Amino acid sequence: MKNKNIILKYISTIVFSLYSLILPANTNKIDNLTCEQLKNPLGIESEKPLLGWRFDTEGRDSPSAFQIIVSDNPEDIKNGKGNMWDSGKTISGETTQQKYNGERLKAQTRYFWRVRAYDSQGMVLAWSEPAFFEMGIIHPSNWMAQWIGDGERRPRNILDLYRNNAAPLLRKEWTIKKPIASARLYITAPVYYETYLNGQKVGDFVLTSGQASSPKTALYNTFDVTALLRPGKNCWGICLGHKTYETSFNELLHPFGGYQTGNRPSVYGQLIIRYTDGHLEYVLTDLTWKTIPGPIMQNSLYGGERYDARAEIPGWNEPGAILCGWRNVSFANSPIKILQPQMSPPLKEQKRIKPVGISRAPSGGFIVDMGQNITGIVQLKIQGKRGSSITLRYGEQTLPDGHVNASISGNTNLPTDTVQQEDFYILRGTGEEESWKPRFTLHKFRYVEITGIEGELPAENITGIVYSTD
Repeated sequence: MKNKNIILKYISTIVFSLYSLILPANTNKIDNLTCEQLKNPLGIESEKPLLGWRFDTEGRDSPSAFQIIVSDNPEDIKNGKGNMWDSGKTISGETTQQKYNGERLKAQTRYFWRVRAYDSQGMVLAWSEPAFFEMGIIHPSNWMAQWIGDGERRPRNILDLYRNNAAPLLRKEWTIKKPIASARLYITAPVYYETYLNGQKVGDFVLTSGQASSPKTALYNTFDVTALLRPGKNCWGICLGHKTYETSFNELLHPFGGYQTGNRPSVYGQLIIRYTDGHLEYVLTDLTWKTIPGPIMQNSLYGGERYDARAEIPGWNEPGAILCGWRNVSFANSPIKILQPQMSPPLKEQKRIKPVGISRAPSGGFIVDMGQNITGIVQLKIQGKRGSSITLRYGEQTLPDGHVNASISGNTNLPTDTVQQEDFYILRGTGEEESWKPRFTLHKFRYVEITGIEGELPAENITGIVYSTD
């Protein structure tokens, strides 16, 4: 009987091995590797990050064990070695959120990892494709920048936010003299911002950065900007808007209940350049920067944006710009005490839609029907006289008189000077077609009422841009 059992065991092993060989090549695929629930994240600060993956059984049993390897050297990972951590064969069917348990992780360092599983028969399966995660600043002592702003007074009350209150532009030039190995930009602001290197917008986020749980905490973003830098003169530019806790929805609902606000828009960031010879260079936000008011005359997250194209400064975020009217920035007394990485998925443009219909408004303007309710903005192409003003009013409904109900949440009892979903665009009027979309606001709408346009409005001249988290 004993010999019979041994023979049966050998036969079953051989049969299972042959069965494994004839399975399709993509069987038992491990994919969707995540660190802290993000794919290949930059700037994480958890010293024991959670690693997860998806195991696609395609008809087989769930895995019985796994092995994770982590290394600071990609060649190690290719060769199945982990100099930072090798979990060894770990008996578990779980494939979600395994805590890193290796050597101490270093700030601003990239680590590579992969995982493999063991099937229900104990057979080891193929390694996943490699993934990576990159540590952020981690320690407060690694931050060396200064909070800077334009030095202007903050608005005295909430109504001033709906008068001209230009978003400042900031810039700094410096020279790169050696070959670059890599470059990372770490940046935060208690307001919405856009940042540029040599005229190119950094990242594809919108309404950067995310909202922290406390007004004394800011979430910083990390960007790989290696490809945006170049030998010789370089320029780092920043445009600052306002943010939720400066123009909060509660204040709009209760405009006489007090004006809770931070100071004027400010920013804090450092660009770390690693050269091929191993040396590091730090480009910081500090008092060597210059500033000037930009063409965004006012902005509110919910209330809209006013943009004067006549005030544009061509090339302001590129090297060699003529700095007429620019002045030194000021130190900003920011309320921020804690900096944390933004770990939630960012808000991004997800798709673009075209109108399903355009009709005449009772006032002579246009009612644009996007065909569905969306959260986002509109991009408009227009041509007209210099100084002409175009108004866009957004809403999910139309009123009985045919106009768009542009009140936030559709509440028509709120003060109309603070709660309308409106954008304003003033044409530069150079004779060429102008294309514009707001940058520091978003709207909930299906309908857009557009006034101030001379002639017709072709459907191809207006595009709805849908925002959502990634």
